Amino acid sequence: MEQINFFAIFGAAVVSMIVGFAWYSKTFFGKPWMAAMHLSESDLMRMKNEKEKMSVTYGMSFLSAIVTAFVMTKLFYMLGVTSTGGALELVLWFWLGFVATTQFTAHLFDHKSNTQLFIINTFHQLASLAAMAIALIYWL
Repeated sequence: MEQINFFAIFGAAVVSMIVGFAWYSKTFFGKPWMAAMHLSESDLMRMKNEKEKMSVTYGMSFLSAIVTAFVMTKLFYMLGVTSTGGALELVLWFWLGFVATTQFTAHLFDHKSNTQLFIINTFHQLASLAAMAIALIYWL
């Protein structure tokens, strides 16, 4: 039985959060995401000022990243993935088969959503999963 490296799982979750902060920053996709979400600067400031609510949101997001990293670790062990290339290939198939399709179906039925928002959010998931996979392969 494989030895689970909880440091690697925690580190991969941190990497995922960093990717998210960068992805949705004004430097990258923050402005188009805000437009797609119909949010103004004042909306964001109001949300940031609700510290308790944001702490719970970020905490739950981090917990979700830990679960994802744990499952990814288990899959790497089960499938014998030991290289960065193998990890990224698995992530691509996992993302395409489960994440992108699930988000696309939600997009089709959510009449409030728009294509730009779907693309920004779905490709964020791919970037996050890829970064987590690289971190895990490095630490495992």
